[in-house]
Amino acid sequence: MKTVLITGASRGIGKATAENFLAQGWLVKGTSTDGAGWKHESVEWFVLDLADQKSIERSTHELATKGPFDALVNNAGIYDESNDREDEPVSIPSLRRTLEINLIGTIDFTERMLVALHDGAHIVSLGSGWGSLTEDRSSDAPAYSISKAGLSMYTRRLAARLASRNITVSILSPGWTQTDMGGPEATRLVTEPAAEIYTLATNNVPSGRFWERGEERTW
Repeated sequence: MKTVLITGASRGIGKATAENFLAQGWLVKGTSTDGAGWKHESVEWFVLDLADQKSIERSTHELATKGPFDALVNNAGIYDESNDREDEPVSIPSLRRTLEINLIGTIDFTERMLVALHDGAHIVSLGSGWGSLTEDRSSDAPAYSISKAGLSMYTRRLAARLASRNITVSILSPGWTQTDMGGPEATRLVTEPAAEIYTLATNNVPSGRFWERGEERTW
């Protein structure tokens, strides 16, 4: 039976993604900041706070005993912009916290979990069109945009490193989605990007690419 590890799986896109894998007979290992989550016989929960290096060390040590994993979905992240706007200076406290979770913590967690991935596994990280260098959609989200641009670069570098293990590394933009982050006015339901994540993670696609709505997109 195949196993997927999903960070931030207790709600939103992470929960909907986990439900897609479960529907196809996968085992799910999910994380949340307090280790709590919804109940399912094929789901096991772990504590992970990406802002806390000790938490990352503890969770990866524990999770490594549950592998090897066939897929890793880096879904957990924050949108913490304080009062930033495009005509205001970047809030450094906001930037530091956002980078710590969305970029540094995610990279630290991923690096520590590589030994627990099957050769031929697939890593999917959630990016954003706001992190694109060729399309300016980052009107009032500098910290978030910077963090996602950095995650895109990590995706490309990691894909090259893992080519010899045939591990595919992808990044996917979920679009504006009805989550705590996106708000109720967002144009997409959580089930839409969740389905795209599942499809991407379970199909043979070129490694080191950026995806949106099932299509490769510009960086």
